[in-house]
Amino acid sequence: MHNVTSVIKCILPYHETALFVRVVRLCKLNEEWLFLHNVKKTKTKLDRATLVQNCLKDTHLLNFICELVVREHPMRLAPRSRG
Repeated sequence: MHNVTSVIKCILPYHETALFVRVVRLCKLNEEWLFLHNVKKTKTKLDRATLVQNCLKDTHLLNFICELVVREHPMRLAPRSRG
């Protein structure tokens, strides 16, 4: 796979599923996705606690997830009008 970042964007919400593991195993992971090497190697799902720990260590990952959420759900994050 050539555009790993786009694939991760699509599959990351499903990090606790077997499908996520299968897709990650197909990806050629670069330095940006080092935390996924364990998923690929052990063939185990990425639990939420591990994902959160990786976000705490890697601000790039945290920004990636935040941008993904904002892009996918812009109306939910819009300020509420006071009236």
